[in-house]
Amino acid sequence: TIGENLTGGRPDKHEAID
Repeated sequence: TIGENLTGGRPDKHEAID
């Protein structure tokens, strides 16, 4: 589920790790 949380596809963001 990396990058599909808040940023929509950014594994670089700590928000998109979940």
